[in-house]
Amino acid sequence: MSLDRKVCEGHSVCVGLVPELFDVSDDDDRVMLVAGDEVPAGLETRVLSAVARCPKQVLSVAD
Repeated sequence: MSLDRKVCEGHSVCVGLVPELFDVSDDDDRVMLVAGDEVPAGLETRVLSAVARCPKQVLSVAD
């Protein structure tokens, strides 16, 4: 999984959908990965939903 923090505007849609993986940085109000770049088993569907719903399309998942 990757997150382009330079483009992120901090809408936090992903934080609401998968708080186990995403949080908002106190420094710049942008989203950050908090659990590494691997998608844990059982969260795949929610992560794909977050990728699809990101307003700035800054999230991606490699196969």
